[in-house]
Amino acid sequence: MTTRTRWTKTMSATVAALSAALGMAEGSPDLADAPPDVREKAEFYNQAVEWREKGRLDQALEAFQSLLAGAESDPCPDCRRLYSGAANNAGLILLQQLEAGRAEFYFRQAIAWDSENALAWNNLGAALLRQGRFEEAQEAWERACRENPFLALPYNNLGRLLLEMGRLQLAGEFLLAALRLNPGDPETLFLLARLYRQAGLPDKQKEVWAALCETSGQAPENTLLLASQLLQEGAAAEAEPLVRKILAQRPGWPEGRLLKARWHACRREWNDAEGLLRDLLKDFPGDAAVRQDLVAVLWEQNRGEEALRIAEEGTRRFPTSPENWYGLGLCRDRRGDRRGAEAAFRRCVEIRPDYARAWNDLGVLAAGRNDAEAAYEAFSRALAADPFLVDARYNLGRFLIMTQRDFDRGLLLVAAVAEGRNPRAAQANQFINDLILIARGGDPGWGAKR
Repeated sequence: MTTRTRWTKTMSATVAALSAALGMAEGSPDLADAPPDVREKAEFYNQAVEWREKGRLDQALEAFQSLLAGAESDPCPDCRRLYSGAANNAGLILLQQLEAGRAEFYFRQAIAWDSENALAWNNLGAALLRQGRFEEAQEAWERACRENPFLALPYNNLGRLLLEMGRLQLAGEFLLAALRLNPGDPETLFLLARLYRQAGLPDKQKEVWAALCETSGQAPENTLLLASQLLQEGAAAEAEPLVRKILAQRPGWPEGRLLKARWHACRREWNDAEGLLRDLLKDFPGDAAVRQDLVAVLWEQNRGEEALRIAEEGTRRFPTSPENWYGLGLCRDRRGDRRGAEAAFRRCVEIRPDYARAWNDLGVLAAGRNDAEAAYEAFSRALAADPFLVDARYNLGRFLIMTQRDFDRGLLLVAAVAEGRNPRAAQANQFINDLILIARGGDPGWGAKR
């Protein structure tokens, strides 16, 4: 078990797939019978795709951009799909780099070259979502579904978006459509389970969990993933048999031990959770997930000094772990050390620029000291990194309204939170009521909150 455990990697990949809605790339069209100069462009295109897949993003982006440089003056009809694909891939690279505005430009360029490119429509929706433009994202994904009704991804993205917005019936229709196209897909099943939980349909939810158990097979790694998701949903009772199954299959498995600690924490059995986490930390001191969990459990027991010491130890011994720096930032912030918290959050995003929660918390701190530009940048980066992070959507929307930077966009962001079923919904509704108070000359006394 290394600093980033297999469990952490698996869960991070799943969360990213559920939340990022990044979309898909595409290879070049079949141009085997095309003229030599066109085939040469296709070979260069495929080379750029290979660079992108190998993580050589800057080199790949430059190659796609060079392909597009002469596109407008190229009369070759066979190249239209090639140019559309190049623009789509360029947009995906920029989306990975959290440059949603520039990515949008390229996705629109891809659509201009080929209006039937469903992948480009889908990816345009992702770029719009990362800018907080929910309704436009919905329209783009709906267009992707029309262009290719057999592509499951935009249906899944629509279901996820509408679920976040609290439009459960329509979300269910799209998720079920995605499931018909991709039966047994765990991401879609997780979303359906959340939907049925929010809708107060426990029998339906149990059916979905049963389907997930069936698709997970007998591999402990799959069972672990399912049990972890259940715990995230607060379903400790449903997770219990899976936890026991994992520990029976692999006694002493570190990931299973961590899962059991989290099961105890979900049940607010702090002493049991703490004991397991301390044992794990002795065995695997470099595991940031274990350290973060232990710090959280100690805070729940009002043992802030001890939590801070453990968090500080993590950054001293493992200074390249963004999770450790984020945990230290939280500890410092809870103790009122705003400067120390900001330094820790800043170090976190330096190591991992897509750490959405750290960006959100940097925005809160900046807003607290009335640094409007820093707050706007941080909240925007948080939303770009994770468009489904409710705190980022609420904070950015609220900020845009309070600073009169973009009232309409801010109101859309806050309204989307208010309409959803999330811990921020009541606060967002109160905020909208406060706007009425302000219009009447009142002052609700706002302050940035997480």
